[in-house]
Amino acid sequence: MSAPTVLPGSPSPLGATLQTDGTNFAVVSAADAVLLCLFDGNGNETQIALPERDGEVWHGFVPGIGALLSRGTP
Repeated sequence: MSAPTVLPGSPSPLGATLQTDGTNFAVVSAADAVLLCLFDGNGNETQIALPERDGEVWHGFVPGIGALLSRGTP
């Protein structure tokens, strides 16, 4: 999987929110950065940094990412 584009997205709702054109991710963390790990159907991992932070909520929107991908956080 090539590195997908990630846009600022929305801090709410928390979690992964499927939309018609991609998925918004919002995670509560006091860390200095949050990496989102995406896995394709073959188990190949792509890590992307969530680009925005509002308070302790890191968030980003990934166009084209649908419900068939699984996710994990290191």
